[in-house]
Amino acid sequence: FKGPITASGFQQSGRLVTLFVYLNTVPNGGQTRFTKLEDHSNGAGGGVNVSPTQGKAVLHFPNTLELIEDVRTEHEGAEADDEKWLLVTWVWQNYRTDDWYGRFNDRPLSPETVI
Repeated sequence: FKGPITASGFQQSGRLVTLFVYLNTVPNGGQTRFTKLEDHSNGAGGGVNVSPTQGKAVLHFPNTLELIEDVRTEHEGAEADDEKWLLVTWVWQNYRTDDWYGRFNDRPLSPETVI
């Protein structure tokens, strides 16, 4: 991807950290699939699937500090037979610049915190 990176009031920023936590257990389906990661634990490869179990958390780093995307973190949700509830939050590189969103700004993370 080339060009400005703009989303949710952020200009020239990107998600450095993504965290999601499963709030309920889904007995059938609903896995989060990281299709570009290789699972070598069973010798089969073919991506990593995370089953939605209450309290389980997934933390990944979709961009470097230079905003280079790590495509291995691309993921998708499998169809679930029941409701799936998640808590999701992100750490962005820069402040929001949009006036409406800017009212939510907190102090920026120091380089020591990010590294």
